[in-house]
Amino acid sequence: MARLPQLMIALALVALVAVSGCSAAYAPSAEWPPVWSASFNDSLGYASTPGMYAYDATLTASRVDYLDPHVDYLCKTSGLMFGVEMCSQVAVDDMLFVMAPGSASCCQCCSYDQGCGPLERDWAAKGTYQGVVNINGVPSDKWLVMGGEANYYYQTVDRHIPILVNNSGNQLFYYDTTSFSTMANPNFFDIPSYCRSSAMCDGFCAKIRSM
Repeated sequence: MARLPQLMIALALVALVAVSGCSAAYAPSAEWPPVWSASFNDSLGYASTPGMYAYDATLTASRVDYLDPHVDYLCKTSGLMFGVEMCSQVAVDDMLFVMAPGSASCCQCCSYDQGCGPLERDWAAKGTYQGVVNINGVPSDKWLVMGGEANYYYQTVDRHIPILVNNSGNQLFYYDTTSFSTMANPNFFDIPSYCRSSAMCDGFCAKIRSM
């Protein structure tokens, strides 16, 4: 009977190791909601611009609005003439369109088959979970997602919503978590008639099409 306490201690240690192992292996889900939208700030290092992102997996569509079109590569090299108006990139119907809504001008960037479709809901979940970090003081889960380079995705620990997408350190999308919504107006992905017969975009879009 004198050995019973030692046995209990041994079992307690085994249980502790098992719990610790489960904690180390823990990784939350990084799968996006089927529909969501949020405002963001896009930083390229030399410049930044506010914007808005909308996503609808049920329509296989996404939209990105940049308040300053000269910050984004696709917008500023598309061949469209931008003044102070915003640039919209709408992926729908198997094509990514670049639009200057203020001047009713548009061009077709590249097809889904060429890599220009909306992200899959689980694109970040396919990466490697790297634990919890602080993003602007907000505890956030972090994933490494390898593409041509190392990309990082961060979502808040408490609400599991996007807070930052770091594209290889070259482009940082900081999402405003207070604006996050699991709704997006389906009309937001409508393409104006002047886009349907528009020419192909120049610049970086043309480079993507040639890959």
